[in-house]
Amino acid sequence: MNYSAKRNRRSRNAFFPAHFNAFFNEIAKANTFVNQRPAVNVSETKDQFMLEVAVPGLKKEDIHLKVEEETLIISAKKEAETEETKNNYTRREFDFSNFERRFQLNETIDAEHIKASFENGILNIVLPKIVEETKDTNRKIEIE
Repeated sequence: MNYSAKRNRRSRNAFFPAHFNAFFNEIAKANTFVNQRPAVNVSETKDQFMLEVAVPGLKKEDIHLKVEEETLIISAKKEAETEETKNNYTRREFDFSNFERRFQLNETIDAEHIKASFENGILNIVLPKIVEETKDTNRKIEIE
């Protein structure tokens, strides 16, 4: 049996018609956030660390940041419901997507002054470093 005959036999015996499978493939491509950990870029300067977290498809309200026991926790939860009728089929789908990323903070991070912003699907987090007080080693010593 040649490849073409096998393919035709498979498509005739498919559980869902080909157009229905294509319909679900379109949905899967559109919802790339499900069950994924977002990519994170980390960079450092003299004064701070910066995290760029890629979270396309999320809104600012979906994302939660907190510091617990010297750990930065980034999490998101998205719930959606869609319904569409096409070619006498009704598709109703629930989408519950979530993730959590944890970053251990070391003693150089000023956890009280962490800042975050969100724009175009990118969460930017600034982790400032603790400013070390410079001690003046040049001083006059009084004689008592």
